[in-house]
Amino acid sequence: MKKVLISNKVLPSDWINKIKNFDIDNSTLTNSLKPLCYKIKQNILAEGNNAVTSYFNRSFIRHVCLDEKWELDTYEDIPIELINEVFNELRSEKGIQYDTKLHSLFSELRAYKYLVSQGYRLFNSTRPKGACDLDLKKGAETYHCEVKLKKSEDNHIIGIIYFIKGKAFLPKYDSLRALDRVYYKLIKSPNSYSDVQKMYDEIDKFCSDPSNLYEGDYIHLSSKIEDILYQVSKRGVSDYIITQHTNESTESLMTKILTGQNRHLTKLIEKSSKFENFIGYLSLNIPFYDEIKKCDLEEAFNSLALEFKLYVEVNGAGIEEGYVLEIN
Repeated sequence: MKKVLISNKVLPSDWINKIKNFDIDNSTLTNSLKPLCYKIKQNILAEGNNAVTSYFNRSFIRHVCLDEKWELDTYEDIPIELINEVFNELRSEKGIQYDTKLHSLFSELRAYKYLVSQGYRLFNSTRPKGACDLDLKKGAETYHCEVKLKKSEDNHIIGIIYFIKGKAFLPKYDSLRALDRVYYKLIKSPNSYSDVQKMYDEIDKFCSDPSNLYEGDYIHLSSKIEDILYQVSKRGVSDYIITQHTNESTESLMTKILTGQNRHLTKLIEKSSKFENFIGYLSLNIPFYDEIKKCDLEEAFNSLALEFKLYVEVNGAGIEEGYVLEIN
């Protein structure tokens, strides 16, 4: 069982027009952020009310419509040519695919920011087919960095929170906004984009009428804790994840989720053979594996005996403060 705290803030009824009329070129946003704003604005206007369930969209909407600080302004010092190159990969994705793609692209920007802090500098922002994500220099040496984002297998639970919080901002969901919090229990873990969309459809039905317990195929929701009381491990992680992972060693877990056909670490290993001075950067989101210790994670990656330098960015709801491991 897990709860979602509900904000009492509400968007103005004409919020979509405010987004439409927002003049990005003449705004106070830095030039580096403007290309990103155009992409986000385009998606918001295409998605309409559904746009608020995206973390990235909602941050921009709150900045424009509620005059709040834009949470993404930490990226304003990134070279505009890199911003353009990265976000050119964003096409016409919508919904879950859009949010997933943006999370992946922002992991590349975080990799750049961290590597710059370690003395690297960008020397080529163009990325022809087959190239690495970042071409860097450090001293006289040239390095080629490939970035991969590995989300937690239970990352859709974070999506539940984003979805409910987003809906609560819309004017028509005043009955949802009147609640202090929403409790939910995941019944069945979605295994595909279509499954996640079905789960979101169930959540939307509850958000439209939150006065009663909603029992869907994937999720149960209620404003009353007694409706959802359920003995489950900390952080509301699903039974499947608990039984599959809690008794495994960190080394075994990392090997299982990162290696094998089409797995993130395997892709980095394969690409490393094509470039000299190759660097891997793995953004690892482990929100519900909070029992994993930093020293155990470092030992697990070192045991892989990689032949290239690997940076592992560790973050998530189960991590009090994100950190980066340097392997090799």
